[in-house]
Amino acid sequence: MENRIKKLRLERDVSQTELAEALKTSRQAISNYEKGLREPKIDTFVILADCLNVSAPYLMGFDE
Repeated sequence: MENRIKKLRLERDVSQTELAEALKTSRQAISNYEKGLREPKIDTFVILADCLNVSAPYLMGFDE
């Protein structure tokens, strides 16, 4: 499965650091999400989706 977090972040020209600041987490956590080494909690998916202007189900891979 493609990593939608990374794909959308790059499309929107947002750095890992900027996204980490919006989530109040570390850049390393964002990197781990993008590499599939760690999965965000549901509430984090909701914030990520809001930051990337998509739905949480889309970001989680449930919607096309």
